[in-house]
Amino acid sequence: MALFDLVVRAAVLAAVSPLSYLVFTYLRSPLKAIPGPFWAKFTDLWRVYSWWTGHAHLNQIELHRKLGTAVRMGPNFVSLSDPNMIKTVYSTKSPWKKSNMYSSNDVVVNGELVSNIFATTDNKWHSKMVKPIRAIMSVSKVTSFEPGVDETIKLFCHEMEARFVKDESLGLTIAMEKWILWYAYEGLYKMTFGVHRGYLEKGEDVNNFIKDSMAGIIYFGICSQMPLLDKVYKFISNNITTPGPPPFLWAFQQAYAAVAERNAQREAGINADRAPDLLDQFIDAKKTYPDIVDDDHKVVNYLFLNIVAGSDTTGTSLSAIVYYTLRNQQAYARLRKELDAAGLDPTVPVSWRDCQSLIYLDAVIQEGLRIHPPIGLHLERVVPRGGSTLLDGRFLPEGTKVGMNAWVTNRSEELFGPDTDSFVPERWLRKEGEPEDEFKARYARMKGLDFTFGYGSRICTGKSAAYLEMYKLIATIFLLYDFELMVEKEWKTTNFWFVLLESLPIRLKRRTKARW
Repeated sequence: MALFDLVVRAAVLAAVSPLSYLVFTYLRSPLKAIPGPFWAKFTDLWRVYSWWTGHAHLNQIELHRKLGTAVRMGPNFVSLSDPNMIKTVYSTKSPWKKSNMYSSNDVVVNGELVSNIFATTDNKWHSKMVKPIRAIMSVSKVTSFEPGVDETIKLFCHEMEARFVKDESLGLTIAMEKWILWYAYEGLYKMTFGVHRGYLEKGEDVNNFIKDSMAGIIYFGICSQMPLLDKVYKFISNNITTPGPPPFLWAFQQAYAAVAERNAQREAGINADRAPDLLDQFIDAKKTYPDIVDDDHKVVNYLFLNIVAGSDTTGTSLSAIVYYTLRNQQAYARLRKELDAAGLDPTVPVSWRDCQSLIYLDAVIQEGLRIHPPIGLHLERVVPRGGSTLLDGRFLPEGTKVGMNAWVTNRSEELFGPDTDSFVPERWLRKEGEPEDEFKARYARMKGLDFTFGYGSRICTGKSAAYLEMYKLIATIFLLYDFELMVEKEWKTTNFWFVLLESLPIRLKRRTKARW
């Protein structure tokens, strides 16, 4: 009996202790005044469940509309929705540190823990490392790769013609979400390595590259909601068994191999007369910034971002822009009218320079990015020493994790005007009777606090490259083709980290004016 009693007491203690800890943590938490879902006050498992539904972004919009600008979504995590807080939380001059949600991006390569520019929580290291890449990825530098983007657009249109448009009597339906994603991967690959990988020509995910990338994104998505999961996975893989290769390790391995191969080619003088691509510029940064890029590990860090980031977000954004434009027939007609009136040459892709003068094209793209930002989860930061006071007077102590989600902030009526759940490109245009100076100020504020690409010193480094790919493709394909969206109901999306669409069935017809 004594043994039985001991076992029972141990079982009761094992069950009660975690519960007591959770209750104790809740009662002593300085965040008790912040409203939120009941279970979120005790455990991050609520966030894992929300992620698991695939609709975390929609859940967060609903919670903020119901509970206000600050919602407690974890024992030590507060979600913020007021876009006026963006400049504080994501300040350029005094940026708050990233939280441990990004730690699952770190991998061990040759026994060394390797972080990266996106994931690092060390702001000083980030500021130092990002300086060369900011210069390389600036608008002025990225536009030098426009001929490569033109080649990719021509390849995209060639495949559309050969596979789907040549015999219009067949009425073939295109899984456009796949082709646009392949275009985005192909475009960035061309800019990075100077060649195409083969997605568009083969019409498939070459060597399961996108599949592998998505597996890493899914892993990061779930672990970002509860970083303990990443620690458990790495403990098991290092000490018990090997459930699989660490996420993103493959990307670092490919980056190291690519840098080594390019160094060998340069030493041998192979392809010395070709135009330099981004990989060349990353390597040349060792000469331009020798105090920063002092070895190939730094070059790999830059290249890693181009391998795993940028293409999914660009592809998702492009699909959203196409979808919402076709769902809004008024916007579709107005965009085509602007393109037709611009006197563009339909035998070549629309130039970046011409895109700058197409104000409705800009409105369509900005509105598409606003209503469907590619990233659907919080970008977390940690409240610095001394704590921080919200705009409504509530206080958050230091060490509190906070975050903002573009899906929430991009629906601020105070910033973007009414009807923010609808696709209204006209919100980016000058209103009838609106003074020019007021419009410019309103546009600048909307653009300045649009959180789609992040904000401040940690803003997406590939923003300029993404814009180049997006503006040119949208202008070109809407100039060349008639689009028919083959679905009447609203599309379905799943939020892993990127908010991906289920399908985008399209039929294309060649326009009379087009002479591609």
